[in-house]
Amino acid sequence: MKKEAHIQNEVIVLGGNHHNELGIIRSLGEVGCKVYFIAVNVKNSFVVKSKYITDYWFAFEEDDLLDILLQKFSDGKLKPIIIPSNDDTVAILDKNLDVLKKKFILPNIKNQENAILKQMNKMQMTNLAEKHGFLVPKGFIFNLNDIENLQSYLDKKEIEYPCIVKPLQSLEGPKSDIIINNNINELAANLKKVKDKYNEVLIQEYIRKEEEVGVQGLAQKDAKIIIPSVIKRIRESSTAPSTTYAKLINPQMPVEIEKLKSMIKDLEYKGIFDVDLIVSKGRYYFIEINFRNGAYGYAVTKAGVNMPELWCLDAIGKNISISKTTINKRTTLMSEFADFKNIFLKKVNIIKWFSQYITADAHLIINRKDLKPFIFKFIYR
Repeated sequence: MKKEAHIQNEVIVLGGNHHNELGIIRSLGEVGCKVYFIAVNVKNSFVVKSKYITDYWFAFEEDDLLDILLQKFSDGKLKPIIIPSNDDTVAILDKNLDVLKKKFILPNIKNQENAILKQMNKMQMTNLAEKHGFLVPKGFIFNLNDIENLQSYLDKKEIEYPCIVKPLQSLEGPKSDIIINNNINELAANLKKVKDKYNEVLIQEYIRKEEEVGVQGLAQKDAKIIIPSVIKRIRESSTAPSTTYAKLINPQMPVEIEKLKSMIKDLEYKGIFDVDLIVSKGRYYFIEINFRNGAYGYAVTKAGVNMPELWCLDAIGKNISISKTTINKRTTLMSEFADFKNIFLKKVNIIKWFSQYITADAHLIINRKDLKPFIFKFIYR
């Protein structure tokens, strides 16, 4: 029997072919929401196979996405809620906020168009984090037309090796363009490789991490911040620095949590956010903030705090003060397809992996109540 929804608004999830959007859809579908999905810039998506999706569309251009939203969803009595699941869809919504906010509810900063896009610049967010007391890696923006003077820039900024090169915005390029360099020759060669893709990049000191921590939270309309837990990464993907096996634990860094809350309040952001921190020599360094659900978000739902549901309730003016907002039990999660590769890379032996797979509290793709996405993920691969 389908659960009666206490959110009557239609909810539209935007994404592609990833377990992040699948987790958002399941989080909402499991509490009875009427969920729609728009797959953006992909030809096939295992996500569309979820039983919790009422209807779905494919959009290959920004205009396609806007046309679907405005033609299919703009005539209802209740404003539909839009939830983006990746940086590309966050950017599209933010660029078109003035048009969309008249007919939809969506994440925003101060209800101003392009305000999130401004903060997605890595140098901008690093400066903001430093303002609120975070330790941040030393860094500077480098113009790729000035490679001949690279050494003088490094000397002025006192950047030592190893150093890391990043696109200024996550949506500008893949994670494979985040490159660690051990000397001037490597750095110059890698900058030349990406010169045709970017005008500028961010060069930062490379902080040797002892561990990595993720913090997912919700910024409410009344400026209250919910942070139910933190994620402690145990293993990551072989192809990109994304979590494949981890534990959700109670926040054990109250000072950093308070800095983070201060930073989000300063921005006046409303929506779900995800922050990456690393620990080096016992100290926490701010790395990045994402203005969307974190890829491990479904594990937070499985642990008892349904962030997409809470965001929708708060966005339509419901009181969520009595809702559960803190995770009290340790929860393990696994992104099983990506983590399976770690067996072949000898990061974990096969017996231990299967033991962890069986005992994981949350799997990000396989779900016995919603099996088709797992089956089609396997077929498409």
